[in-house]
Amino acid sequence: MKVHVTVDARAFNRQLTAYTKATRIERKAGLIKQARLLLRDLIKATPPFDNRLSKGTFTQSFNAQRKAGKDAVASDIRSLFATALPDISKLPIKSQKRARGYAKRGDWDKLFTLFHRLSGGKGSVNAPTVHGHATQSLHQSRRNSKGRVVRGSRIYVANRPSINKLIKARQSDVGKWKSGWMRAAKGLNIRGIPKWISGKSGSGDLVDLSSRFYKPSITLINNVRGSTGRNIDIAKAAMANRVRSMRIEVEKREEAARRKAMRR
Repeated sequence: MKVHVTVDARAFNRQLTAYTKATRIERKAGLIKQARLLLRDLIKATPPFDNRLSKGTFTQSFNAQRKAGKDAVASDIRSLFATALPDISKLPIKSQKRARGYAKRGDWDKLFTLFHRLSGGKGSVNAPTVHGHATQSLHQSRRNSKGRVVRGSRIYVANRPSINKLIKARQSDVGKWKSGWMRAAKGLNIRGIPKWISGKSGSGDLVDLSSRFYKPSITLINNVRGSTGRNIDIAKAAMANRVRSMRIEVEKREEAARRKAMRR
């Protein structure tokens, strides 16, 4: 994913001018302050977050976002993988050894046929495709551009505990998409980002030209691959939230100035 927040930043720049005028701070200082706040908004707006991307996303706690990410991983994997094998313990004792032998060798057609015949059926049956374990490669093969499992997908596995093992492994990756902003966060000396984000190795960058006399700028970059298909939405939402926040601050200061003038 590459999210360059300098794309169509005209509204941001206009509001920044009004903000620095109302707060009477030097433009470079105002740019750096708002870039820091914008970066926090970008981190919040990068998955995972609770529910859909909205104004409420920016006020969510990082703990709530982490829980939402872990819950989404568990839900996705459980919706994808299922244990297709019949319960061998329900077979007659004399047939259980043969059934376990089929399962151990992966002879699924013979195993399902055995159950089919013992339940009164005739002939042989074809078993569904059964994999030994739930794996990251199988999971990845059924994910879409947003990282979610394609609806209606189903993979059968023989080893039920491997499903929970995969869930734990995938949950440990929660925060990697957000971590692509950490290089910029460190460059702007932003603190308070939790370890489940800052401890990941997402690729990103910071281009700080705030000291430039002509058109000073700060560019924030997240290069985490495959993180989301909504990178433009993330940038637009974060920029809109920052513009809205600056506008509210300017309006408050202008109203305070008007009241002060009226008291004179």
